[in-house]
Amino acid sequence: MIFENLKLALAALWSHKLRTVLTVVGVVIGVASVIAIISTLDGMMLRITSVFDEMGASTVAVTRFGMITSHDEWLKALKRKRITVEDARAIETSCTLAEAVGLAIEGHARTIKRGNKPLYSISINGYTANVSRINNLDIAEGRFFTDLDDEHRRRVAVIGQEIKDKLFPDEDPLDKEIIVGGEKFTIIGVGAKKGSIMGENLDRYVYVPAHTMLQMTGMRQDIDVLVKIRSEASMDQGMDQIRAVMRARRHTQYHDPDDFAMVTKDAVMGFVDSFTGTARLVTIAIPFISIIVAGIVVMNIMMVSVTERTREIGIRKAVGARSRHVLGQFLLEALIMCLIGGVLGLAGGLGISSIASSKMGLPFVISVTAVIVGFSIPTIIGLVFGIYPAWKAAKLDPIEALRFES
Repeated sequence: MIFENLKLALAALWSHKLRTVLTVVGVVIGVASVIAIISTLDGMMLRITSVFDEMGASTVAVTRFGMITSHDEWLKALKRKRITVEDARAIETSCTLAEAVGLAIEGHARTIKRGNKPLYSISINGYTANVSRINNLDIAEGRFFTDLDDEHRRRVAVIGQEIKDKLFPDEDPLDKEIIVGGEKFTIIGVGAKKGSIMGENLDRYVYVPAHTMLQMTGMRQDIDVLVKIRSEASMDQGMDQIRAVMRARRHTQYHDPDDFAMVTKDAVMGFVDSFTGTARLVTIAIPFISIIVAGIVVMNIMMVSVTERTREIGIRKAVGARSRHVLGQFLLEALIMCLIGGVLGLAGGLGISSIASSKMGLPFVISVTAVIVGFSIPTIIGLVFGIYPAWKAAKLDPIEALRFES
């Protein structure tokens, strides 16, 4: 009987092609918008995760500010003492679980030059030699800094791929000079390509030795201390050691909160997950309105179909068809239209996501969630919004139905 209902449903849909197409289009629009958003957000999360993979799972960043989530927190953080080089030395000396301790100095966005050719809004950061190991910084060409480079405050630099492409498009940049902060720096390395995220190019950077940066800025920059703990299992104990050293150096009373922050990869990803989770709910809720509209369209079309085919229903019941057979036929029609719309919407949504991901520099992700949603949404639409017209058709009295249109 299911096969017979399927044949009848397909024949009915084929005989009303325009109506079927219009109904399917409504479902396609609703499903495609949801799929596009889910896939794009999944790509964004994958990109963000890959960016923060540089910060190892057993790395702790001791910073003045930490993760600021409100204006009040920002004002409080501004009152804190700056992290110093001496703090880093104390952590290295006293923390037995610290495998490596490095410095990271984030400079302001600046202009760099090669001859008379400038590049603007370049991120200039200072690192100690061991940061390449602590933060898993990959070098595509040349080398990273050595301890001697940092100790002697040499004017050497590691540049990003964007800098190489713009200033050295047709030549090897190694051992060439660029001007940073009015001073000449010799390029010793080129970082591996990072790509971009949300239109932000991650390859527009220049890395210089940490103490060179401090000498250039007059020790006025905020310093982050990067601590690589010996193992992930020792993270909590290692962080307790760091906290004890920092509080002792700053003479913090036992009842006062820390006047510094410790940031880990897990903490950052937890914050990102909570933020993107909220954003996901909000952005997906909006296109769900179009899905509700599509469901209403399905119900209205099916109601019209029931009305037009009242006499047909009466004939079927008169020759022995039961209410459940009529119910199954009309419900199957609604499901078929919605599933066709779901398949086309899934393909369309993934296509939109692919284009959007390419434009924003995100990886294109075909997630299991998107595929499940692509088939579950139209199924739910077909069942929820198709059940009432199907039930109404099934409850028609055969005598009254035969009298209709006669």
